[in-house]
Amino acid sequence: MIFGIDGNWYLNRAYAIAGTKDPEQAVTYLFLSLMFKDALAVKAKRVFVAFDGPEVFRYKLYKKYKGNRDKHKENRGKDDTSNLIYSKSLPFLQGVLTLLEIPWEQHRDKEADDVLASSSYVYDKIVLGAQDKDLYGHLREGVRLFDSKIKVGSKYITHETVRKKLGIDPKHMELYQ
Repeated sequence: MIFGIDGNWYLNRAYAIAGTKDPEQAVTYLFLSLMFKDALAVKAKRVFVAFDGPEVFRYKLYKKYKGNRDKHKENRGKDDTSNLIYSKSLPFLQGVLTLLEIPWEQHRDKEADDVLASSSYVYDKIVLGAQDKDLYGHLREGVRLFDSKIKVGSKYITHETVRKKLGIDPKHMELYQ
């Protein structure tokens, strides 16, 4: 089984746990711990990580893309951890992943979800470590999401889960949203 993870989601989870003290090492350790724990849970044979690029094309197309998140950042003021995440922890983490020979990708104008979505069409069986509903549209037999934060029931989100929860076929997710 191949396990592709949304590196930004895992990095933000690690930051939420570690805080901003010693961002490179603490966050990298927590990131790797979360990633390996989940890789073991899904019985992954191979793992790869995708990160958001610095110039995601959607921001050029629609200025208010993820605008609700920008409001939260403004409210954090000078303690905004996103600057630390992307200026310090991300390059350090990518260096560690390279040393560990764990493949990672970061396309200049793409989000991690774009890479994961594309990967879902390359591999017959893949588990995506992400929480983004945008990926629901790519779920089908052999492609599932894994969310270790789910407390009750299966931690997998499948095409059947989407049909049961939302009453739509995953291929209609874009229209649904």
